[in-house]
Amino acid sequence: MKLIPIFLPENSCPYHCAFCNVQAANGVNAPVQSPEAIPEQIETALSTLLVHHPGESVEIAFFGGTFTAGDPALMADYLQKCGPFIGKDRIVGIRVSTRPDCVDDEIIAFLKQYGVTTVELGVESFDNNVLRLLKRGHNAETAIHAIRHLQSNGFITGIHLMTGCPEETEKSFRNTVRTTLKIRPDTVRIHPLLVLAGTPLAQDGYQAPDCEEILDRLTMATYCLERTGIPVIRIGLQPTDSLSRPGQVLSGCFHAALRHRVLSCVYRNFFQKIALNRESIITVAQGHLSYAIGFRRENAMTLPHLQIKGAKSLQPWDVQVNGTCYHILTEGLYEIDEDFER
Repeated sequence: MKLIPIFLPENSCPYHCAFCNVQAANGVNAPVQSPEAIPEQIETALSTLLVHHPGESVEIAFFGGTFTAGDPALMADYLQKCGPFIGKDRIVGIRVSTRPDCVDDEIIAFLKQYGVTTVELGVESFDNNVLRLLKRGHNAETAIHAIRHLQSNGFITGIHLMTGCPEETEKSFRNTVRTTLKIRPDTVRIHPLLVLAGTPLAQDGYQAPDCEEILDRLTMATYCLERTGIPVIRIGLQPTDSLSRPGQVLSGCFHAALRHRVLSCVYRNFFQKIALNRESIITVAQGHLSYAIGFRRENAMTLPHLQIKGAKSLQPWDVQVNGTCYHILTEGLYEIDEDFER
C-alpha cells in the first residue's frame, strides 16, 4: 500500500502532550492550507506513483492533525475533495490519524459517510502511568475501547506505539506489546521517544534512551508483532529536514536507518541461536539480504565464517542453513511470557 500524504495544521488537538512538537516531527508547516489545494496535490502524487509503483494500491492519508477533533464542516470539506479520486487510478480509500479519545459513534458514522477506510490511533502506551506522564489525557482503557470500536465497524485500524518514555520499564513495555498482540490491530508503527526542543519533556530535562539502550525493545516488539501477523509498517520518525536541524532533537534514538538496524538484530539473534559451523552457507530472501548481512555489515563481521547470499525464490523471514529450511518468525527468539499468543 502506497500513501499520498496530506499534512494538516495541528490546530484541532485539545491536548498538548509532553513529547509533541508536530511541526518538527512532520517536517512541514501544513502545506495544504485549504481543501481546494487537495485535488492538485493528489494528482501530482499520482503522476509519480503510477510511474514508480505500478500495480500497487494507494490511499489518500491525512497526517499532522488530530483529524476527528477538527471542525466537522472543514473535515467534511477535506474528505469531499478526495471523493472523486476514490476507485480511480488504484486509489482504494482514505486514511486519517486521530486520538483514542476522539472516536465515538458520531465520529464513526461521519468517517463512514465520507469513505474513510483506515484510522490510525496515537496510542503510545497501554501503561496508564506512562500515559499520565506523557500528558496524554486518556487512559489505556480508552485506547482499547476505541480500537475495538473501529474494528467492529469495519475500519482498517493502525496504532502508534512509543518506547523510551518516562518511567517505562522493560516489563511495562512488554505488557504494552502483549496488549497489542491481544487486540490485534491491522498495523503498528513504533517510535522511540524523542525529546524535541520546545516540548514539556525538554523543559523538564528528560533524557530519552539512545539507540543502544532501546534497540532490544524495538527488536522484541517488531519480532513479536510480525510473528503474529501484525505488520510493523514504520520504525522511528522520518528524518525530516526540520528534525535534522541542530538542536531540534535533544535526546533519544533518532536514526535514518532504524528499521535496518532492528531487522539486522533479528537476524543476528537467529544466527546466534541455531548451531552454525564454520562452513555454514546461509540463504535468505533477496529482499532481506541486507538485513541478514547487518547494518554496516555488523552481522557479517560478527560471524565472518558465514557465507550469506540472497535468493528470489525465498519469502521474507525464510532462511536456508546448509539446505535446512527455517522460518525465523517461528523460532521463538523472543517470548512475551507463558500466555504469548501466536
